[in-house]
Amino acid sequence: MFGRSYVALAAFMLLALSSLPASQQKTIVKGNASCDKLKIGIYYESLCPDSIRFVLTQLPRAYASLKEYIDITFVPFGKAYTKGDPDGDIEFVCQHGQIECEGNRMQSCALSFIPDPDKRAQFVPCVMNGTDPRVLGPKCAAEIGLNYGDVERCYATDEGLNLQLQAQSDTYAIQNPLNFVPTIVYNGDFNQDLQDSSLSDFEGTICRQLPCVSCT
Repeated sequence: MFGRSYVALAAFMLLALSSLPASQQKTIVKGNASCDKLKIGIYYESLCPDSIRFVLTQLPRAYASLKEYIDITFVPFGKAYTKGDPDGDIEFVCQHGQIECEGNRMQSCALSFIPDPDKRAQFVPCVMNGTDPRVLGPKCAAEIGLNYGDVERCYATDEGLNLQLQAQSDTYAIQNPLNFVPTIVYNGDFNQDLQDSSLSDFEGTICRQLPCVSCT
């Protein structure tokens, strides 16, 4: 018998595909060639309107149709930065205020406990689909079978701090600061043309980089 998290994920993917207008739905055709998984980094902020739009409208349908060909890393930091002494108290400052910083940290913690890529792809849109990801955290965790107590412990300790410092380091390795949030990076290299096309057609942008797949 399927678990609740499996059923929730299946419903999520079905909704992502069935809600598209017919003109936007793509047919995925697998070729004879094989290809390595495309590594995708999504650098975003928990309260950024453009980040929210991307993870709610672009991510679900692209993941639903192409998940076997991609490996996504979510990095919730964006244009945030730190203040304070590295040997003392460190304060994060976020583009959309303190709640966003708390949302970023919560997501960093949660994602560190979610090894299943399907569940990560379900969790992020779930917590971004509202005005406060901290409030949605427990509900979204329950939907994928994540113990939210682990997330709260991480958040309240240096574990959460260090995860956000790592997110900062990973983000700055792409751009410091990011020119736009979200920033979408393929195989570790930023490309402005791919960035621009990803925001409006993430699925198509992925397809064009996979020699073993065509999308029509």
